[in-house]
Amino acid sequence: MYWLKRAVYKTALTGHTAWRRIWWRAFYGKRFSIGKDWKIRKNVEIELTGRGRISIGDGLITRSGVYVLVDGGELKVGDHVFLNHGVSITCLQAVSIGRGCKLGNNVVIVDHDHDYQGSLEDMVSSPVTIGNHVWIGANAVITRGVTIGDGSVIGAGSVVTGDIPPRCVAVGVPARVVKVVERPE
Repeated sequence: MYWLKRAVYKTALTGHTAWRRIWWRAFYGKRFSIGKDWKIRKNVEIELTGRGRISIGDGLITRSGVYVLVDGGELKVGDHVFLNHGVSITCLQAVSIGRGCKLGNNVVIVDHDHDYQGSLEDMVSSPVTIGNHVWIGANAVITRGVTIGDGSVIGAGSVVTGDIPPRCVAVGVPARVVKVVERPE
């Protein structure tokens, strides 16, 4: 049965967008919703398991190789979000990406990690919130419990382990604020 699901899924992803929407609705029901005017490339994997939910706004654009796993959690993606090649989002509790965000190549977002003091199967999770109009550079990693404020920029290769205020540039391992961006009102 698994192979049949995968074959139908891959066909649905590469077909006409209206057919994709019909297939997603039929397969996932009310647990999956997507807006209008989206462009999802080939080789994009979306896994929705357990009681997970995915809500995607209008105008989503993805490149190939994007991987999304929602295992019992809730993923919310705002309008006009861009996910570049190799973006990986894994959600056990909650991940929220605001409108107008741009994620570079190979960005990883996880809302959980293993409880190293328990067994390897034990997970610890905390919500990840990414504000509106955030730009995340290539190969950045966003870890559990992080909030990134509106209009912030995360440098390429950064590992974000703590909150980033709005309108800041943060870089490094772990990411630290190096500049505040002043925008005219």
